[in-house]
Amino acid sequence: EARARGEVARVSDPTAVGGAAVRLAPGQALTWVVEAPEDGRYELHLRYRTENRSVAGELVVNGRTRGLGLAAGFGAWRETPRAVTLRAGRNELTFAATAAGFDVDELRFATHPRTQLHAREE
Repeated sequence: EARARGEVARVSDPTAVGGAAVRLAPGQALTWVVEAPEDGRYELHLRYRTENRSVAGELVVNGRTRGLGLAAGFGAWRETPRAVTLRAGRNELTFAATAAGFDVDELRFATHPRTQLHAREE
């Protein structure tokens, strides 16, 4: 489950995972809380869509900010992997739109088969 900063729009779309996505405009963000079983690096996948150009955003992991470049999708869904360092227990992950908006419909982790991460409602 995610929580939003700003009044984000929910967009119905049959091509989105679960049939809907969240539209982030500049200044808006989505934050997820996840529980990691152990300290380490995890591969995070964000499924997104841009309208007609590449966009820049921010990825914040436990208060540490780094840039997030999203390639132009021209309305098609794309996925971008990012390696993130998590600590055992509770972690906060935030995706923020900065100069231009984008749609988000899925956040998932590709981890070692024995490792499970669980999102937690806030």
